Amino acid sequence: MNKNDLPFYLRKTIHKVFNSLGPGLFESVYEQALCEELSEMGLKFRPARMCSGVCNEHDQETSSILVEEQVLVGTGTYPWRVELYQP
Repeated sequence: MNKNDLPFYLRKTIHKVFNSLGPGLFESVYEQALCEELSEMGLKFRPARMCSGVCNEHDQETSSILVEEQVLVGTGTYPWRVELYQP
């Protein structure tokens, strides 16, 4: 799967997870289900912690998942954002 196709398949998988579980669950439940789907797809992923905007002691961290070291999935409020990762 090339870098440009990956965001499309990730969005499709995210919608599959949300549609199968339905609304109203904790964010961690959706995140765990997405990780299971990514494993089944054979994709490498890892948690990535990031700050919104410029980081300082008052900013809150948001959780994200870095997939194939190429695409960042922000797991804040639904719909999750999917963007190409540039270190």
